[in-house]
Amino acid sequence: MNDRRSPARAASALALAVTLLGHPAARGQEGVVVAPVAAPPAAAPAKPNAVPLDENTAHMIGRRRLKLGLLAFEYAPTEWLSFGSDPPEWAIRSVTSVLVPNAHVKGQFLRTPWVEVAGRVGGYYANINHGDANGHVLMLPFTLYVSTHVARPLWLHFEGAYNWARGYGAGDVAKTDVWGTVVLRTIQVGLMAELRLSRVVALFARGRYQPYETPIIFEGEGMIDPYTRAQASLEAKPPYSHPAMGVAGVALTWKHVGLVAGAGYGHYFLPGANLALPYNNVVPEGSLWVLF
Repeated sequence: MNDRRSPARAASALALAVTLLGHPAARGQEGVVVAPVAAPPAAAPAKPNAVPLDENTAHMIGRRRLKLGLLAFEYAPTEWLSFGSDPPEWAIRSVTSVLVPNAHVKGQFLRTPWVEVAGRVGGYYANINHGDANGHVLMLPFTLYVSTHVARPLWLHFEGAYNWARGYGAGDVAKTDVWGTVVLRTIQVGLMAELRLSRVVALFARGRYQPYETPIIFEGEGMIDPYTRAQASLEAKPPYSHPAMGVAGVALTWKHVGLVAGAGYGHYFLPGANLALPYNNVVPEGSLWVLF
């Protein structure tokens, strides 16, 4: 049965709505109804790193960014790819007669909130003269980085590197070295713990160890006398075995500037080329860069 009072009830409800809308509390100063405004969404939490530590880690410097630093010049056209060159190897020329032109490429394969994976390939060439010897060395380091966000303030950065080298020349090429260091084919592993106290300040400790090394084979040729030419394959063996080092320090990472300072003990590994100097000593740890 239809309710005969329905039209009356509808008219009463309409009159009540008009009355409420006309009340000053439901109207703006200009007589316009004020609709409720939703609260703005909460801001996304700030990233833990103002400028990620990209050196010895799987982190990248960011899309379309240029990095000028003591250890690397880097440009990233995308979020996952960058390329550049290493100033320390160029600087060898200031203390020896060796020139080491070089370049490298770094790419990131995986990026999640908890795990990042990246790889780096470098190329280093050295033309080395020792008296009547003319030696050439080509070095290709292949490095894999895995960075894991263990907890909110703690990152662990794993590193594995295979350093391939080839030498050739004429004369006594067995004495061919780079900055007093014999070039080898090696495997190296590294681990760094990064404790981020704030977006700017982080404490870190890292170590590096060379569990495997094989002498580099030099293919040389020379004249034994005016009528005799000889060819030989020579092995260059280092005066040390399984070098290692450990350092600790602090990293300050602002938006456009980064600074790393610390020290430790062991063999110093030349950044990029991964060459270990042939003696144990105090190992400085330092880097400075500017990001544009």
